[in-house]
Amino acid sequence: MLAVVALAMLFAFGTARLGAAAAGKARAETAADAAALAAGDALALGEGGSAAEAAARATAEANGARLVSCRCMDQDAWVEVALGVRGLGASRNGGVRARAHAAVADTAITSVTAVTADRGP
Repeated sequence: MLAVVALAMLFAFGTARLGAAAAGKARAETAADAAALAAGDALALGEGGSAAEAAARATAEANGARLVSCRCMDQDAWVEVALGVRGLGASRNGGVRARAHAAVADTAITSVTAVTADRGP
């Protein structure tokens, strides 16, 4: 009976960690999308690359992430953010990174996101 209780607790703990990792990945995706769109907005307004990076950094931080990189060229912004998260889907150092690209078109700003586990230094 004790073994069944221990197994159930182990299963519950694993499920909770996996859920936390999935939620962290979703948060990282959201932060990357928002940061890329903020950078794209600054580019669309003609504010330049440094203003776009500042907007991306502020937006990433507002979403609980850290801006790892922001590359702006012409009407495109590529950002990468890192977010600390614990769980089975996270890397050994507990981080998740997400990348997003925003492109300014004549009619809209679009964004595409990708997520990777942060392998750390």
